[in-house]
Amino acid sequence: HNLYYQDTFVSIYGETMEYGTAEVITEKTYDPLAKGHFILPFSTNNFLKLVQDRQFILPDFIDYSYDKIEDFDLRLAAYIKEAERLIKIPLHQWKELYQKNLDLLRHNQLVFHRRDYQTIDIAKILNRHL
Repeated sequence: HNLYYQDTFVSIYGETMEYGTAEVITEKTYDPLAKGHFILPFSTNNFLKLVQDRQFILPDFIDYSYDKIEDFDLRLAAYIKEAERLIKIPLHQWKELYQKNLDLLRHNQLVFHRRDYQTIDIAKILNRHL
């Protein structure tokens, strides 16, 4: 799947949780961030706050306002509208946006490298979910 990331700029996808109150970030979001992609996830409302709370930065040229809409159908309609807009962006403009946001994309990749995984208390995390 790495070839996909080499030839594209953005990941448009549905996260594992799309409705309800559960808050979870999965590999569906982490993989594209680690690979240097812009993301357009569809999930529960306010999902992107969770992403940003993990120190990831979102670009300002993507309209993420759909994420704040509580009503599922309205959120989905706004999401589809933004996805369609992004899909219509010509390749030369994507290349410009990529270059302008290269520091942002690199920052998001470095979030993974700067994490002190060796200090994570797995037992504490597991007990919290039991």
